[in-house]
Amino acid sequence: TNHSSWAQHEFRACGDLPFVQTRAWLGVIPIGDELGKEIVREWTTSSIASGDRYTSDSNTWRWMERRRNWKPTYDVNVTEPTAGNYVPYSSALVIADNSTALLLAPDRPRGGASLASGQVETMLHRRLLHDDHLGVSEPLNDTSVVSVTERMVVTTPGDVAGVGRVVGRHQLNPALLLVGPTSPAASTVAQPPPAGSRLASPDWPSSVHLLSLDPRPDGQPGALVRIHSEQQTDAPPLTRDLRLDAALLGDTITFNASSLVLGRKVASVTEMSLTAVAPLADVHRLKWRSSPDAPQRAAASY
Repeated sequence: TNHSSWAQHEFRACGDLPFVQTRAWLGVIPIGDELGKEIVREWTTSSIASGDRYTSDSNTWRWMERRRNWKPTYDVNVTEPTAGNYVPYSSALVIADNSTALLLAPDRPRGGASLASGQVETMLHRRLLHDDHLGVSEPLNDTSVVSVTERMVVTTPGDVAGVGRVVGRHQLNPALLLVGPTSPAASTVAQPPPAGSRLASPDWPSSVHLLSLDPRPDGQPGALVRIHSEQQTDAPPLTRDLRLDAALLGDTITFNASSLVLGRKVASVTEMSLTAVAPLADVHRLKWRSSPDAPQRAAASY
């Protein structure tokens, strides 16, 4: 759909995939009328009575329940009902009632809000002419052309967390198809890679996600593995993943790490800090000296 010479929209439904994909091409936003502009995409449905509640992720790690014109720790007087209810989200923005949920999965972090029951909107692009006095000391006069992709899922509240995880992973980390020229020698049937060089598809719990698998940065034998547990026992009720086994909602998840690489056995595992600069057992928080009688700090910290 061509809305103007600088705004085009595409909607695509792909076979049995559980989402509708939208893509927009925006820019350069005109300012000949000397007015700044914010471009948003709004979804409205009469079948979801979401009231004043909506849910977003917190830096992709956990679900956060939001309420319009409300803050959990203090009384708030919202004088800007649009900007005052916008929240950042990186992987999902959800509205839901007891029977239906609508989830938006972005291709990059952005802002969004639910400003009415059954409505949700996201910011796609903007070009402003006046400084908003929020820190950069200049107008957000963005003259770029952007391509924005978003996936929309309609499902049940019990499935929205699980479906959203899968859609979000594919959206933020899409498969890359690489094509290049070949030589006659390369056209022969390739031999299978040696044991230990192929990743398996481990039979792990659905809440366990392999974030990365890299060679050790110090060149020693072994690998640096980052594994993320996506379970959340305190998730908002309408985004609680009902497909997770109740036994997985404790403090500990058990899975077989040796099934990750074909033909190899795990000899030992050392838990590291998140940046992998030191074993977790050697990491100590700084203890600041808060009074003259307090010790200066603990042992060496990382």
